[in-house]
Amino acid sequence: MDIQRESVFISALRSFLKAFFALAGLFLAFVIFSSVYAFMSGGSLIEEKTSLTILPDANNQRTLVSPSAPAILQINIHGVIGMDGKDINSQAMENILIDSRTGMLAHDRVKAILLHINTPGGTVV
Repeated sequence: MDIQRESVFISALRSFLKAFFALAGLFLAFVIFSSVYAFMSGGSLIEEKTSLTILPDANNQRTLVSPSAPAILQINIHGVIGMDGKDINSQAMENILIDSRTGMLAHDRVKAILLHINTPGGTVV
């Protein structure tokens, strides 16, 4: 009986290719599974936490202008600043500023911020 022996190089190459294609197969399976999962789950948009109101211009017209026209963001600050349960706190201001960068005001449309302040002041921290 004649036993044929492989060279060390061929054996190492075979082992390397087996490991390489095993990892490539696992990676391909992961990509396919992720794609199917993303397709089946659908897109979930993060809802805006603020509301957008179009105020009249100097001619008292409430018309929608082009999406590239500059806009002024008005932030109303009414009531006591810093009270729990009120809508004037850092989280509310952060939500307003984040929402001003998305939706109809996206692509750097906001060129100025108008603060409408009607408050007796704040609380002692």
